[in-house]
Amino acid sequence: METQIYESELISWIEAKRKSSKMTYRGLAEKLGISHTWVTKILKGKVPASFEFCVKSAKYFGQPIFKFVVMGEVIPDEFELKTLISRYLELPQSRQAELLIYVDMLLKLSK
Repeated sequence: METQIYESELISWIEAKRKSSKMTYRGLAEKLGISHTWVTKILKGKVPASFEFCVKSAKYFGQPIFKFVVMGEVIPDEFELKTLISRYLELPQSRQAELLIYVDMLLKLSK
């Protein structure tokens, strides 16, 4: 039985940043606030990136969340999308604009 390898532009991007800063998987995991086992599995392509991983990575690297979600080829489930929308007003104006772009993109993909 062949094991599926999950590859994405996001994994390549994060791996390049991690290696250039000489950061370990454990070090990155600590910065993201998730287990190093999970980070290692994602970055080695053993499991696909999750929505949570994309959000935490985007925040850490100072990138737009929608960019990382698209690069990671991750579409949030209905609950995650409702949570994002419900927190819209709590976001700073610049993040509100990001969220609107992201939700708009999702709606176009679902057509």
